[in-house]
Amino acid sequence: MTFPLEARVLGDLVEVVDLDGANSSLRRGIVARVRKGDQEYPVGLADLEFVEPDPDSAEWLEIYRYWLELVR
Repeated sequence: MTFPLEARVLGDLVEVVDLDGANSSLRRGIVARVRKGDQEYPVGLADLEFVEPDPDSAEWLEIYRYWLELVR
């Protein structure tokens, strides 16, 4: 994935700045670090609605969502 990426979470526009490996797990899934204004916080990658991601990031996200359906 190429960062930063624009996304929406709970209707708010945020900037996805990185993935958070320390907070990610098989149970939680992949956690992203997002920024809104001067605040940065973790959000589940599956909870984000991405706004026009680049082709490589879009492909990666599609594969991740497919994997999520297999493990649920």
